[in-house]
Amino acid sequence: VYTAEVVEGSPKMTAAGMAWWKDRLVIADRGGKRLVAFTPPDKFETLREGATPVGAAIDPDGHLVVTERDPN
Repeated sequence: VYTAEVVEGSPKMTAAGMAWWKDRLVIADRGGKRLVAFTPPDKFETLREGATPVGAAIDPDGHLVVTERDPN
């Protein structure tokens, strides 16, 4: 059983998808319209802002794939 722990200083997000990529957890934050990367134990960084991300995944070649909401 996994028990989550609070990470001090972590931003509040409306996560739409998450994927581990290059030793970081990439989070699609649809509320903030950004991609955020978490590097354990306590580093958060914004990778990109703009369109509303709704999912994150890694393809078979190891590339990050992000799906975004259609603005129309």
